[in-house]
Order: sequence, then C-alpha cells, then structure tokens
Amino acid sequence: MGFTPARPRPAQVGVDEGWIFDNAFAYGRVCRVDALESLKVAGIVPLHRIENALAAAAASLAMGAKPEQVARGLSKFKPEGHRLEEAVKVSKEGGEVEFIDDSKATNPASALVALSALEGRGIEWIVGGETKGCDMLPMLQEAKGKVRRAVLIGKDRAGFAKALFEAGIPFDEVKEEEGSAAIKEAVKLAFAAALPGDVVLLAPACASRDQFRDMAERGEKFTEFANALKGWALA
Repeated sequence: MGFTPARPRPAQVGVDEGWIFDNAFAYGRVCRVDALESLKVAGIVPLHRIENALAAAAASLAMGAKPEQVARGLSKFKPEGHRLEEAVKVSKEGGEVEFIDDSKATNPASALVALSALEGRGIEWIVGGETKGCDMLPMLQEAKGKVRRAVLIGKDRAGFAKALFEAGIPFDEVKEEEGSAAIKEAVKLAFAAALPGDVVLLAPACASRDQFRDMAERGEKFTEFANALKGWALA
C-alpha cells in the first residue's frame, strides 16, 4: 500500500475533500486534515506534515489499527521543538506579526520546505550560519518569490551575501559575531521590516555551531527576543 496527498487510488491512503481517506482497507474517512491543530503552522497544515500524517496513517492501518485509533493518535501528536514552531505573535500597526522558529532547518532543502509551508504570507527570513560548503544560490533563486526580505547572520556571511545579491533577494546583514547579540539584532531588523500579517521565519539553511551551542539554543534565543518585543523595546 502507499499514500498520496491527492485523492487515493485503490491500495492507497490519501486526502479526499479535506479528509484523510483510506482506500486500502475500505475504512473510508479517517479524520479531517484541518482538525489536526497541533500540525498547523500559521493556521494551515503544510503539505509535508500532511504527507507525514498520511505515512503514519497508512503504516498504522496496515498494522491493524482502526480509523478511530489513527485519528486519535494523529490529533495528539505534537512535533518536536524548533520545527516550524509558532513562537509568538506580536502586535504591530493594528495587526500582528507572527514569529516562527524552524531552527532545525540546517540545510537548503529544509529551509525551502519551511518557506513553501508559508507560501502566500509575507516572509521576513532570518537565514545564515555555517554553510558547510553548500552552494546556496540554487535555493535562493527558488526562494526569491517567497520572501519579502532576508536578514543574514552567521560566520559565512560573505559568500551568502553574494548569493542573496545574485538571487535578487533584498537583505540586511547582521555583523555581530556573538550568537545572542546576532539573533537579537536579526529579530529587531526583521520586525522593523515586517508588515502586519507577515511572518518572521527563522529557517537558517545552515548549521548553528558557528555562533550557538546547537540549533536548539539558536531557536530558544530567537523565541526569547521575539517575546521581548511584546513587553519592551529591545536595547
């Protein structure tokens, strides 16, 4: 059996009219996609999380689970931290700017998944770190239409800045070398550029150890300074 984010063929689990639908064991509707609140990012369940849910549903049904058990398991599942995690919403000019922590996006492919998950939203993108020799230009060329502005951090800024320029993505560069100070400045710059309804996304496409203990610390600092915007101006 298999799975598909489209309407399932025989021997598949897929999505039909907004429902996770079993067409392998003839159970039919399992649960509504939009009921999976813990999987939502900015109000929707992104495609890659739908695919993960379908894979889990298909495997569970194949092992003998009933649809109601699958639905219950999916509804209770919570992704690990720093994976498109909603950090905070901050009021601005009569609207809100949402901060989303995807510090786990430590390579170009993962960062593109995060950007695609938020397609249609204005995105201020905090990016950069240790590139590990990756060519960032192909990712940035694909990201261009998804991003309003980038804020660049990290030790490998020179090459990354050149690639951002070549891709035609406007950006600000944070020259702070110490991690906490760098992410603090990045949050300030991204929030200043954001319009009401926009998203500030930390999806660095890079490793974190140039400035942080690990990707978790990077995400925690991002959330800390985003939350600080609610109560006081960042010095």
